[in-house]
Amino acid sequence: MNESNYQNVKYICGQSFNDKKVDLLLNLLDDVKDKNVPDPWYAETDEEFNKVFLLIDKACDKIIKKFK
Repeated sequence: MNESNYQNVKYICGQSFNDKKVDLLLNLLDDVKDKNVPDPWYAETDEEFNKVFLLIDKACDKIIKKFK
């Protein structure tokens, strides 16, 4: 979901890493590029937490549509 997770996957895969198969989650959204999913743990309000949830939900819907 974030750059740290991306780098961990890259490290684990080693030379077999394929950047066509791994990407940041929010890159699935048309209006967001190369951004990390904000950490909802630090949300100060329910509204901020819900914004993060909706971003993730929207990206997951795109994944489902892609593989349906």
